[in-house]
Amino acid sequence: MQSGNPPPESRTDPLGSGELDAARGTLREAQSALRNFAELLHSVRVGSKALIAVLPDVAAGCAPMRATVDRLLLAVAERAELAEASGALQRYFAPRLTQLDQELAAAAHRPLSAKSRLGLEQVITRLSLELDTARGLLDLLVEAVSGRSVPVDLAGLLQESFAGPPSGGSWNREHITATMSFVDADVEVELNPRIATALFALGVELVARGRSGPPHVLVDRDQAGSYRVNIDQRNAPQSDDLVLIARGVIEPTLTCLAAIARVSGVSLLWEERTPSLQFAFPGPRALHCKDEVG
Repeated sequence: MQSGNPPPESRTDPLGSGELDAARGTLREAQSALRNFAELLHSVRVGSKALIAVLPDVAAGCAPMRATVDRLLLAVAERAELAEASGALQRYFAPRLTQLDQELAAAAHRPLSAKSRLGLEQVITRLSLELDTARGLLDLLVEAVSGRSVPVDLAGLLQESFAGPPSGGSWNREHITATMSFVDADVEVELNPRIATALFALGVELVARGRSGPPHVLVDRDQAGSYRVNIDQRNAPQSDDLVLIARGVIEPTLTCLAAIARVSGVSLLWEERTPSLQFAFPGPRALHCKDEVG
């Protein structure tokens, strides 16, 4: 799977409008309400009567989720490069939002025994994590076309990918160990920093699913002199382990990753059998070594 197009010099995109930013905030708040309910279900200090009492508030908090998701995905799909990713996310969101509506409605009309509470906790926890992961991808699609690229240090960005969780709203996420090495470490690229760290982190997660060993991240150059970030499971040189707090990999992740790379002007090459993932950055016009800057 390969993608790559030159980045535009500048852009003003409706996805960056205040109206759609507000929609993204509404979605985060709705998913926060769902996450809080999952935590209440898990707490042994919260009784069944209290849970039943908060169900109407939980349902009201989650109610805007479907319309907000549909609105954001429709806006994303207006960009031709993002239409496939928007469709993949729509197919992922839809059945989970339907199940969420059904679970909350059923819980409001039945006694909450220990057995039914455990079942509800398991379903709500799973849905909360899955929907949070999908929201993260949707946010990145919007950010990829509405954010600005700036000169950034490639090595620093890679380090930041391992620095902490992707957002304050993430929870119960897996920890992934990886290693890193550089053929050239003193390199600048023009990228949106948030998008770049997401590309690297999700790339590590995709490769880590192979489970044959910890992923290794290598920065090198191709024959044309362009810089690449290679992520695979080769025998790594001796280096310190780095820990990544996972964002989560779901069915639409690779499709969204390719779309994000494409609109960012980054070439992506995925090899599932290995598995390995390579990002190649734009040519000399958008990329230079720091020691060449005068």
